[in-house]
Amino acid sequence: MSEHTSIHFDPTALLIIKHEIDRSIKLVEGAVSTLIEEQTLPFGIDDALEQFKQCTQVLRLIDVPYLAKITQYSTELMQKIIANPAQINTDDVVALSEGTTMVKRYIEFICLREIQVPQFLLTTLNNLELALNKPLTTSGQAIVPLLANTSLELPLPEILIKEKTQFIHQLYKLSLHQFLKKTASAQNFQAFKLIATYLVSMANTQPSQKYWQLVNYAFNHIDDLLLNNSRLRVLINIESHIALFLAAPESFQPNLAAFADILSIVIAQEDEIAHLIRNQIHIGDETPTDTQLLVLSRHLFGPDFDTMHTVSQLILDEMNKVRNDIEYNYQNMSPEKAQQLQTSLLQLA
Repeated sequence: MSEHTSIHFDPTALLIIKHEIDRSIKLVEGAVSTLIEEQTLPFGIDDALEQFKQCTQVLRLIDVPYLAKITQYSTELMQKIIANPAQINTDDVVALSEGTTMVKRYIEFICLREIQVPQFLLTTLNNLELALNKPLTTSGQAIVPLLANTSLELPLPEILIKEKTQFIHQLYKLSLHQFLKKTASAQNFQAFKLIATYLVSMANTQPSQKYWQLVNYAFNHIDDLLLNNSRLRVLINIESHIALFLAAPESFQPNLAAFADILSIVIAQEDEIAHLIRNQIHIGDETPTDTQLLVLSRHLFGPDFDTMHTVSQLILDEMNKVRNDIEYNYQNMSPEKAQQLQTSLLQLA
């Protein structure tokens, strides 16, 4: 079973080992904290590393592959950090901290919801890969095997532009720059749609026709796309592909990985084209749409158990304090005390 076989997940095995994984994470976090403060190797750091390695093996056995990869890379990054404690890279520490935090959050999420959504792990995984100079896992990597022996049948757009222009490359670079700066305007969104229409028109009957059709479908939803770092990299790669296509439209053909990356964006939408493609490559609910991911993200990134427990305890303590004050002062309560209790109750509300 792979991460694309079923979204449903039986958490029984994970619940059995969850306590040990949490304990291992605390050991790692404590060791890194001591390492940063004292710049010396803390006692027990070897045990922490060994336990985290065991977590990786167990997560692989119970079929949570992306999470296993995060614990593996977190272990490797920690080894990199402790190799030179006198010169600790802040970015490495941030990536490691993000990795351990995501492991805890994701385990709680899949145990509670009983579903796997590896898409949530991609950004954290990429940050660890960057810190370790490893090849980046892409958004479409998991669906590449599904495309090996599949020929997509895609409807042509209703409008084809006969005019050809080289200016679309420059326009794309300008619009992409605004996206990367997070200052994109309505004009930039419209530019992406216009560029895609030009490209799919120019690619008609060319070897890259289906690729540009997918780009066109994706850019039709550019206003609503969830643009994480992985997808922004797809947009950056498209800029290179535009240059190659305009230079040699008759011979340009993107590789399967690039095709899968843009396809992963298209099938994450909720329209007829996405449904058509899902049926052709046999992808169902195991790959959530952007809308579904948005809903599920509120559960993943909401307050975790420890936070909720702490807040609940603080509220309970304050309520007990107010109750005791009322019981003690109700017969001779001063206006000032009454106002104080009223303020406390309003703060609790």
